[in-house]
Amino acid sequence: MGAAVKSYPEFPPRLPPAPCPYCDGRPCVRTAGHPRYPYRDDFGAVWICLECGAYVGCHKAGRGPRGFRSLPEPLGRLADQELRGAKQHVHAVFDQLWLPSRDRRGARRAAYLWLATVMDIPRHHCHIGWFSIEMCRRAWVFTTERLRKEAERAG
Repeated sequence: MGAAVKSYPEFPPRLPPAPCPYCDGRPCVRTAGHPRYPYRDDFGAVWICLECGAYVGCHKAGRGPRGFRSLPEPLGRLADQELRGAKQHVHAVFDQLWLPSRDRRGARRAAYLWLATVMDIPRHHCHIGWFSIEMCRRAWVFTTERLRKEAERAG
């Protein structure tokens, strides 16, 4: 018998994202001006669960999957406060791998390819916006270790 196949969430997810992973509520799109819009300023549309408040920001309109072009594509998975904090924590270290580069697009692509490799996940599933808390923890450990080694080599 062959090795067990890891299962990954559908990527990109079908729209609309449903149900909410925290409360089984039905997420909907909200924009600035709506009472449940989570930002002070207009940062664009969000998918938000009106039951529990989990939300995720969106790409600009028109980027949704075929058949859903009028719906904004989520930047990641619905997240509660704990998961949003974990993703921000990882980005704080991971972005150090590519932000200083002159070729940010290429450096970012290479950084995500490296992360997918060390985390043993398919490249097209490797994006911090889609990570769980456990995946964020693993990404933080791998990234901080790499940054530590690079700093030792440099100085």
